[in-house]
Amino acid sequence: ISVVILAEGYDIGVINGAILHIKRELALSSFEVALMVSVTPLFVMTGAPVGGWVADYAGRRAGLAMATFFLFFGPILMAASPNFAFLVLGRSITGVGVGCGMVVTSTYISEVAPAKMKNKLVGFMEVGLDIGVLLGFFCNWALLGVPHDWRIMIALGSVLTIVLVIGLLFGLVPESPRWLFLHQNCNEGSAILANFADKGEATEVA
Repeated sequence: ISVVILAEGYDIGVINGAILHIKRELALSSFEVALMVSVTPLFVMTGAPVGGWVADYAGRRAGLAMATFFLFFGPILMAASPNFAFLVLGRSITGVGVGCGMVVTSTYISEVAPAKMKNKLVGFMEVGLDIGVLLGFFCNWALLGVPHDWRIMIALGSVLTIVLVIGLLFGLVPESPRWLFLHQNCNEGSAILANFADKGEATEVA
C-alpha cells in the first residue's frame, strides 16, 4: 500500500528537476510553467473527496484501484506529451491520483493494521512520502543528460504503481474488514481480520 505514497512523493520530487528540461524542449512561457506545476495541487483537492466517496461507496479496494489507475496513467501521459495541453492533462490526472491515494491509503492502513502497529504504519506514510521525494531527486540526477531525460524521469513514476496493480489483481490486497462489517458482510470481514490481528483482537472487533 505504501507504494501509492512512494509514487505520490516521487511525483513531487521528480517534477522539480524535470521542469527546466520541459520548459526548454516544449518552449513554455513562465506562465505555462507555473500553470503546469500548480494544476496538480488543484486537482489533489478534487481527488481527495472523490477518493473518499468511492472508498465509502464501493470499498477501499476500489478506492485504491482508482488511485493506482490515475497514478499510473498520469505520468505516462505526461512523459508522452507532445505539447503543453497534454502535459497539463497528465498533471491533472496525477493530481487526482495523489489526492485519492492520500485519503484511501491512510483509511485502509488504519482499518487493517493491528492496534499495536497502527500508529507506526500510519506514521510511516509520511516517511514514505519523503522517501518518494528523495527517489525523484535521485532520478533527476541519475538521468541528467540522457536522451529524453525528463520523459524517462516522469515515466518511471508509473513503475512504482505496478506493484500495487499486481497486488490488487491477484488478491494480495484484501478489502478492509471494517468496510465489510459496515456493509453487513461480517463473515468475510472476520476472516480477513483474522489474517491481520491476533485472535483476541479479531474476536473483540468482530
